[in-house]
Amino acid sequence: MHINDGMLSLKWCIFWYAVCVPFWILGIREIRKRSTENPGYKPMLALVG
Repeated sequence: MHINDGMLSLKWCIFWYAVCVPFWILGIREIRKRSTENPGYKPMLALVG
């Protein structure tokens, strides 16, 4: 289920954006680490994504 545009106030959008940023950073670090260990990781990640 999706939220319609304009339903969340700006403060909630900023709050949830701030909550998800650490997970993005951890995910990007993990992708970089695994792709240096295994060169075939990026193509496999692209196929899964």
